[in-house]
Amino acid sequence: MEITRMDTPDTREEFERRMNIMHYSVMNGKLLFHEGLIDAIEGISDLHAMPNGRVDLLTVNEAARLQANMMVQFGDKILDKEEHLKE
Repeated sequence: MEITRMDTPDTREEFERRMNIMHYSVMNGKLLFHEGLIDAIEGISDLHAMPNGRVDLLTVNEAARLQANMMVQFGDKILDKEEHLKE
């Protein structure tokens, strides 16, 4: 398996997109956690939105940020493999 560098967001818009993907995945039951990952669950449940609907950056901890980045990283790889299989 080739080790690749994780893609990280360059702008606040990209960062908020990743947080929103994670939020909707949790709300739709597509993101489940093992019982031992209490820190990740607490980090995600502590996220708050500001009155204008944007993510309050002060409520994002490292566990939530890493989870959102991993979801996008692996989600893109899964989509690439599915597209390759269709060809």
